[in-house]
Amino acid sequence: MQEAGWYLRSDIIWNQTNPAPESVKDRPTSAHEYVFLLTKKERYYYDAEAVKEPSKDVNAINSATPLPPRNRRDVWEIAMQPYKGAHFAVFAPALVEPCILAGTSARGGCPDCGTPWQRVVSKRAGPTPTADWTETLGWRPDCRHYERMDEWVALPKQGKTEADKAYQKRISPLVKLRAELLKNWESAPTIPCVVLDPFGGSGTTALVANRHGRAAVLIELNPEYVQLAWRDSAE
Repeated sequence: MQEAGWYLRSDIIWNQTNPAPESVKDRPTSAHEYVFLLTKKERYYYDAEAVKEPSKDVNAINSATPLPPRNRRDVWEIAMQPYKGAHFAVFAPALVEPCILAGTSARGGCPDCGTPWQRVVSKRAGPTPTADWTETLGWRPDCRHYERMDEWVALPKQGKTEADKAYQKRISPLVKLRAELLKNWESAPTIPCVVLDPFGGSGTTALVANRHGRAAVLIELNPEYVQLAWRDSAE
């Protein structure tokens, strides 16, 4: 894949908490698979906020102060799920879900070009230097098909010797502009983001995508699996 021009951004371990038994005596039983995060560009859409996980900081176990959710790790403990059909290798919905949530926008995409909208997040200090509380303020388009798109600006960082009040006064015009733009875009039209599964199987990807308001396109060579996918979508 890398030779074909793809970037390997993460190799995720799917830790199967209930792996299928194996009658092997000369090696450990296989209890994991890989999930590869591959991209075609160095910069790509990834919604980290949508897939955050509860913090497991050992220093906060006995603390009364809750910690903010943390960035998702690359080891996912997900149980395999039984399936009543003839397919022998069905994805667990819990495995598909974070892939869809991270790779597509909950707000949707631009009707003209499909570019997913970006989440706008504010941060405030948490109980530790590395744990910030975050809040979603809204969504903004990331293409040039919307009025005043070129007015969206990033907030400058606070200087090391700059007082909090001085910093807030300096960025207040930008904060007001961003709030105005977010409000202006609340009613702007979007289309659902599309999830492509080139190995559709029993249709788990489509079921999870539709559950979260995304569209899905599946490709599957086996007619029996196609019938399973149609059956499950109708239930």
